Amino acid sequence: MATAFLGSFVGDIITYGTVDRDGMVFHTTLPDWWMEEYTEEGYAAHDHAFSHALYGDSLQPYLFGVAFDAERRDLTADQVRLVEAAATDVEIRTSLLFPLRSVTGTEQAGSFVVGGNLKRQEFLAGVDDCLPTLQIAALYTHWHIQTLKRQRAIDEIRLSPREREVLLWLSKGLRTDQIAYKLGIARVTVDLHFANGRRKLKAATREQALAKALALNLIQP
Repeated sequence: MATAFLGSFVGDIITYGTVDRDGMVFHTTLPDWWMEEYTEEGYAAHDHAFSHALYGDSLQPYLFGVAFDAERRDLTADQVRLVEAAATDVEIRTSLLFPLRSVTGTEQAGSFVVGGNLKRQEFLAGVDDCLPTLQIAALYTHWHIQTLKRQRAIDEIRLSPREREVLLWLSKGLRTDQIAYKLGIARVTVDLHFANGRRKLKAATREQALAKALALNLIQP
């Protein structure tokens, strides 16, 4: 339904992508064969629009595609070929990208792109008509997907009551021997609970484990 609505203004291609420690993740209406080619051929390295989303200083919407990139003189030959391939192979001539930033602290950056095969003036007219709606759609999509990812991460982590307790006392500034005294267990047992918690949270240190547990709301100081 969202695709049909946006398509009536600017095009029926929607792509949402993020980059985090696990790599690039895309959700898109583009055909699977194009995304496979994009990944296998390393097109991301030549995608100036996605680079703008990841490394640019501005969060302003960014116009791109063959209808706009002809005016850019700073594109490399590989970047131009990718833009031309998108126009020829999947009929994307005009696109608008919204740079996105982290809402959960897990992903570095991302983008929400809408586009299609409209002529330049038609596309710009459509953007003028629905820019606030597109911005809301971009932000809501980002928030919703990252919230689902965060909930999935929480669901996959099963800290034991003791692992939660030692992290909770660590958040209050207690040292290992003080935590052992509070819980009535041996110091080595406290260390074991910390080690298990670090492993489950994929943390290098107990402090990092604590930060992740707090970010995921697994403990409440």
